[in-house]
Amino acid sequence: MKFNYINNHIVIPRDTKNGIKNVVLDTGNPTFTVLNDETINEISFCGVDFRLESNFMVNQFRQMVNWEQISDLVQTEIHGFIGFDFLSNYNLIIDLKNYEIIISDDNDGFSLSEIDFFMNIPIIRMKIQDIEINAIFDTGAMYSIANTNYINFLINKNKTINDYNPMLGKFTANLFEGNIKIDDFVIENAVIACSPKYDSAMQMVQGKNINGFLGISTLNDKIIFLSYKNKQLGLKNA
Repeated sequence: MKFNYINNHIVIPRDTKNGIKNVVLDTGNPTFTVLNDETINEISFCGVDFRLESNFMVNQFRQMVNWEQISDLVQTEIHGFIGFDFLSNYNLIIDLKNYEIIISDDNDGFSLSEIDFFMNIPIIRMKIQDIEINAIFDTGAMYSIANTNYINFLINKNKTINDYNPMLGKFTANLFEGNIKIDDFVIENAVIACSPKYDSAMQMVQGKNINGFLGISTLNDKIIFLSYKNKQLGLKNA
């Protein structure tokens, strides 16, 4: 299944009973799949039709998201997010060079790392500039993120970005550069964002000592194997 890669977001157009809806693949979203149109109760993804759940968390998240602001950030109209209900049931291969997602159990050739979960959010161990941290794997994050405590270990790019978080609203972050290593897989000169707002988001993941995020642009031109069922994240060069 093809997707659009817009402003470092995986945007998947889906045909629904109410027309085409753009949904973001967002592993940082702890809720089930949610659309801003609550009358849509079924969606197709990678050839699989599945029903959308309506529960307290989904309804609360739908109301909390500022759909206009998230659309402005992504630079195209966004109508929803693919969530834990789908990701927990299917192993995915996400090709960030050819912009394609398939359901597959084939992890041959991938550098595999173990992932843990907190409230449906995947957590990995990784190194930023050789400093080992717990990080959230967040395909909804434009860039990888480090706690502001690590700014002195990074190279300042003297650039800023605008970002948006449903719980924190709109804010500005500073951009830096550094190497990221996940087990044996190394990404050199990755762009890394820092902001006290991100620090606040990390503190919400209580008891896990989160000090960063692995964001999607770090994995540009890479292929990802993602298995919630087997608690595995795999990476390889395209």
